[in-house]
Amino acid sequence: MRERKDSFGGFWVLWLHVLALPVTFVLGAAKLVRTLRGYQLASRSSLDCPHCGYSNPMNVLASCEGCGVTEFGSRLFCTSCRAFGRGFDCGKCRATIKVFP
Repeated sequence: MRERKDSFGGFWVLWLHVLALPVTFVLGAAKLVRTLRGYQLASRSSLDCPHCGYSNPMNVLASCEGCGVTEFGSRLFCTSCRAFGRGFDCGKCRATIKVFP
């Protein structure tokens, strides 16, 4: 004999998705705000360290961790392999400065 499937199973899954939708929107909006703030910080000419206050220039001679190319430009983007960096070390106190979430 075949067992009959519960016809309400799909309803409960749909209902859970509807309940989770506002949470997904709020978390997505928060991530969007953090990412836009990161782009705003990355477009500056320098970025102050939150720990020691040292003004770190954004355009320096930097090496890409992915492909190893050394070039002058933004320390957060490699034009060779198109890799994005999330942060960098402060030039004075060596603390990590996170720009992107």
